[in-house]
Amino acid sequence: EMQIEMTYGIYDLSETGIDYHERMAQGEVRVYTLNPYALHWNGGHYYLLATYVKGFRPSYVKEDGTPVNFRVDRIVSIMLRKKPMPVGKKKKADAGVYVKREPIPWRLNEFLKEYPDEAIVFDSQGYGARFPAMRISEHSRLIDCRLECTAWSLQILVDTFGNVLEVKKSSRPHEAEEKDYNGRDQDFLEAVIKSVEFENIRDFCLMHPEYITPLGPPELVEAVREKLMKAVKRLEKK
Repeated sequence: EMQIEMTYGIYDLSETGIDYHERMAQGEVRVYTLNPYALHWNGGHYYLLATYVKGFRPSYVKEDGTPVNFRVDRIVSIMLRKKPMPVGKKKKADAGVYVKREPIPWRLNEFLKEYPDEAIVFDSQGYGARFPAMRISEHSRLIDCRLECTAWSLQILVDTFGNVLEVKKSSRPHEAEEKDYNGRDQDFLEAVIKSVEFENIRDFCLMHPEYITPLGPPELVEAVREKLMKAVKRLEKK
């Protein structure tokens, strides 16, 4: 339950190939000063869920207490943060001791439950269902959406949002020659996902364009279409 100081790795191009090194800022190794709250598994990797300590938030994070996620396998070094030594003054008695992390931010209140005399319980499934791409913006835009998937790709939705989904047979017409991986007529389903962050569900659809199609609301359909059209234009460049 203490603050940490962490350095993080990044892949970059060097003269000899792909180089892995600590992330830099203005020519120096960047140190992240964080309040760590939980570890969670998502998409085949462990992530550290944290917030920036007040006074150490980068300018592109617009609000104190905004949750951020770091892949654990890319953490280069990590240590507990100590209170800084006073400058030009007599050393204080508590200088050099570890610093307790800040209280759980309001955006994580529904996912991190603190019980008396017990460890904090993290609702990893609920967090992943709200933010499937783990992108948390300055202001969350929660929407209810409809997605079409195949019977096979229903597994992708359940892995992300849990098995308590509103699912029914799709009413949209499909060509009879569409087959599943067993050569049988493909079954299409329609699922309703409630209270999911807009940018996250947009990016989730873009991660699985072959299997998952957004049906509504219109702003979600248009946002996915716009991103896909930009990708097609890049593919068509000579």
